[in-house]
Amino acid sequence: MQCDRDKGDFSVDTKLIKDPVHGYIKLPNDYVKKVIDTSGFQRLRNIRQTSYDSLYPGSSHNRFIHSLGVYYLGNKAFNALRRNVESLITLEKCSWETLESTFELACLLHDIGHTPFSHDGEDFLLIPKEEDKFSIMKPIIGQSEQPKIEVLYNDLLRIMKAKLSESKLFDEFLWDFAYTIPGSSNSPSIVSTAKPHEIMSVIVALKTYCSFLEEKKVNINLFARAILGIPFKNATVGYTAVCNALIQLLNSSIIDVDRLDYIMRDTQMSGIESIAIDVERLLESVTIFQETDGTYHSAYKKNALSTIENVVLAYDAERRWIQGHPVIMYDSFLVKECLSAIDKKYRTDECRKGLFCQEALTEKGVYTENGLRIRLLNDGDCLFLMKQLDDSEKDFYVKEYLARDKRKQPIWKSEAEFFMIMDELSSSQQKDFFNIFGANSEEINTSSIGSVLNHARIQELETEIQHRKADETLSQEDRENSSRILKKQLFWLKKLEDYFTKRDMKFEIHNQTAKRFRSKINDLSSRRVSIWFDSQGRAKDISEVLDMYTMKENVNERKQGLLIYWYIIKTSKFSTKEFAAYIKQVANEYEANLKM
Repeated sequence: MQCDRDKGDFSVDTKLIKDPVHGYIKLPNDYVKKVIDTSGFQRLRNIRQTSYDSLYPGSSHNRFIHSLGVYYLGNKAFNALRRNVESLITLEKCSWETLESTFELACLLHDIGHTPFSHDGEDFLLIPKEEDKFSIMKPIIGQSEQPKIEVLYNDLLRIMKAKLSESKLFDEFLWDFAYTIPGSSNSPSIVSTAKPHEIMSVIVALKTYCSFLEEKKVNINLFARAILGIPFKNATVGYTAVCNALIQLLNSSIIDVDRLDYIMRDTQMSGIESIAIDVERLLESVTIFQETDGTYHSAYKKNALSTIENVVLAYDAERRWIQGHPVIMYDSFLVKECLSAIDKKYRTDECRKGLFCQEALTEKGVYTENGLRIRLLNDGDCLFLMKQLDDSEKDFYVKEYLARDKRKQPIWKSEAEFFMIMDELSSSQQKDFFNIFGANSEEINTSSIGSVLNHARIQELETEIQHRKADETLSQEDRENSSRILKKQLFWLKKLEDYFTKRDMKFEIHNQTAKRFRSKINDLSSRRVSIWFDSQGRAKDISEVLDMYTMKENVNERKQGLLIYWYIIKTSKFSTKEFAAYIKQVANEYEANLKM
């Protein structure tokens, strides 16, 4: 039996997969055979979707089902967009059918290059830098010398140059991609940084599924831009307008099919109570309108306003109460430390990029020095390699990660609780506290106390103070300033050491900073999300429509941007209330010493 793919009929040309979130997901058989059933896509079954299971054990869903969910929502969004604008916009360069296959496969493959352990492994894709063969930074930041960029960026540019037949298309892609590179000072605020896993997904997809993408006549330029979130600049052409709408539907700041799926899936699979999202109503409202100057912009019809509001509130809730939970943040820290250790141990001459490279994520694989083959790298592989570490290779982090009874716990468990403690300090005391503990980089210097606060760190500070006093390469003023900072750190650490020693507790604090929560409601306006009013024949910026929800910047300087969490091994002798009072006592003592 044959059927129209837009209809809900069963067909011998499709396969149905039951999803607990969306119901039945209908997929073309060739997508199943040529993409989903391949080892590269099946790898995603063993890549967890979130890092929430340390707090919500039920959140064991994976990137595989998420990718199918994004495809499902993408198919709905595409069909709605086509129905809403097909009679208004003429496509100059290709057919709707080509756009459909391009967008659907971009949705399906948008996470194909994802690293193990959700986003915790993502930064390991940014490998040692190399010469910038494409000069992508020079025209943007005006550097006089040839800059260097990440190898991953050049890997993407090389494959895109080979795939884009017209040099003009590649030059445009090169320029637009350059604006997403971190450090591009002239980058418009509305441009997001292309994330490492998005770049890797484009690379893996174009290398692994090249033949099938050609068979489906996929527009490679649009395919890559949709995954990376890089719109076309010429917004006066109907074709470009549709392409930009599709790019925004897959990768935008808040409202896209990727985020819609994970907001719905994460809350349902974790068992978290959240706001219901009427995804049908939202996606049916996707449209495009033309300004008086001839430019096109994406928009949502006014009947989707309530749903848009719910999406933002649900997204904010997940970021604030789940992603920002100190238990989940510490779990993420442990995973990154363990991944860093195995990447360092198993990095070989054959694969200078380490374990987290394109070869290791695919069938090709890489070999370790002892002949172990690593291919289709997933969470299970990393867990196995973690357990091969010894005491000299951060095995203590592995033990913490694997055994909850060995894991440190946060002293305060929320932003509100932290600032309740800070409110007991004067403005000058708060400033000192943030200056001492706010710069906790692993690259310890005079302004950074470090992320591990223990006896060893005290000894390091004492040694460093003596070195500073004897350092004749520094001026007298510089020696005094750096010594003053180090002595301030030492004063606090010795007081903390004294507190834990008197209670027979292990003095080892993990000092971690985090960003203070800010609602994403403001981003809807900065990303040019518009609401279309049929009755008026015009659109309004969403900030004008939902202005009552716009969050004002916090003018209190001490509370802007930064949180500090401390993790310790708790015992029955520890009291958070008592410890908070001790922090106030130490702050008073330090202030009194300064006045003497």
